[in-house]
Amino acid sequence: MPPTHGRWFQENIWDRYMGGLSGRALSLENMDRKISEDGNTTQIDDLPDGILSHIVTFLSIQEAVKTSVLSSRWKQVWTATENLFFCEYELCGKQRGYKQRKRMVGIIDHVLKFHINRVERFLLDFDPRGFESHVDEWVSFLTKSGVQEISINFRREVEGVYLGGHDYELPSRFFDCISLRLLMLKNCIMNVPLDFKGFNSLRTLFLSDVYINGDQLSTLVSKCKVLQGLALLYCRDTESFRMSGPHSQLKNVMICCCLMSLGDIEIDAPSLLHFCFMGCIFGSPVLSVPRLLDATIISCIEKRPPTIQENPFHKVARSLSKLAHVESLTLAGYFVKTLADAEVWNALPTSFPNIKELDVGVNLTKSSETRIIYHFLESCNNLEKIVLSLNQDDKELLASQYWDLRKPTYCMANHLKTVTVTNLEGLVGEIRFVTFLLRHTRKLENITLSFYENLRSTVRAKTAMDVLTNVKKVSTDAEMCIKFEDVDADD
Repeated sequence: MPPTHGRWFQENIWDRYMGGLSGRALSLENMDRKISEDGNTTQIDDLPDGILSHIVTFLSIQEAVKTSVLSSRWKQVWTATENLFFCEYELCGKQRGYKQRKRMVGIIDHVLKFHINRVERFLLDFDPRGFESHVDEWVSFLTKSGVQEISINFRREVEGVYLGGHDYELPSRFFDCISLRLLMLKNCIMNVPLDFKGFNSLRTLFLSDVYINGDQLSTLVSKCKVLQGLALLYCRDTESFRMSGPHSQLKNVMICCCLMSLGDIEIDAPSLLHFCFMGCIFGSPVLSVPRLLDATIISCIEKRPPTIQENPFHKVARSLSKLAHVESLTLAGYFVKTLADAEVWNALPTSFPNIKELDVGVNLTKSSETRIIYHFLESCNNLEKIVLSLNQDDKELLASQYWDLRKPTYCMANHLKTVTVTNLEGLVGEIRFVTFLLRHTRKLENITLSFYENLRSTVRAKTAMDVLTNVKKVSTDAEMCIKFEDVDADD
């Protein structure tokens, strides 16, 4: 089965930012209660305007407007709030039809009409169909407000069912929001104007389900000179990405499930620390990332492209040399399977001198994939931790003597301390690999073995546990933990 990491990345990052922007701990009812207990509003009315405005930021926009009835002192407080959050679910409820959304549009129009202060954060979660002209006016408001953080999800749903597609195109004046420090967009069309001068203060750019072509994306990013974090998820029409520069402040890049393949990426970022790619792995990327600490590559497609030229995965294998200096490397999905099936072992780098953590998806019943795992054990001399996520859908009968004929590697004798193996089925290839590690890993401290929950009572799992718990470990300090987990426990 293809991995589900991409959607998890999307929701995790989006929820983290949106939660930080929209979290509220105060309600108007609580304010009423506190005022009633005092018998008057004098104490709270004596607070400076800035503090009253800050209090209002913890309320929903509906409750913020209602504060105007508390006293004459509160009448205009809500018009100066710096955080504006408009969520369709909160303002329309479960019945989010045209009538309810029209009411929401009226609320937003009213709030923006009377707003008198700068805006620090603007959050909108709204289906714009039928109200595009209103949304255009909201964008015009933002360009004049000095807004620093924008998070917009132009959702398209009917009765909770996501429809997909991109109906709303951001107007060109959106690109005049020059004060932006954070921009998060979902479900819209972006056409970067020819005269776009850049978001000169933008630190974080997150685009999800956005329709933008590769050239325009490259132009957009190239004019964000202080960008530190970039995330592209499910972006449509984005067949390539070139980040020339160099981008001296960029620290994090994540590209998941866009149309581009790994070889369509060019990044010049001397300060980049974290890189994640999920998608097709054809070709070789152009990477100038000398300070990269960790890299994640998740392959979604197991078939090679039709070609009569050189095996295309030679380039993929050789491209790993550009990541040889990282400290943490994750190769998930079909990555190892693809390289194994393409028989490109000789093209793999022979040395990963800095890698301390390795996370790999592999089938330990197939000799071709097992060979790649052993190659990494030989190449990562300073490896301290290895995590293997097993996928045994395509089972083979691994030669019984395979692991008996392998010699312990340098990292096993000197550095490897932590081993985790998930999705175990109790197959012979799995047992022999774990036995090999237990017998030869001298510095081993912890080994965690996770079986599928539905195998708990099977003879095969019980036999595997009996064999592994009775292996004579070369490290007397090693602790073994055996667990049973559901298949979807990490989804």
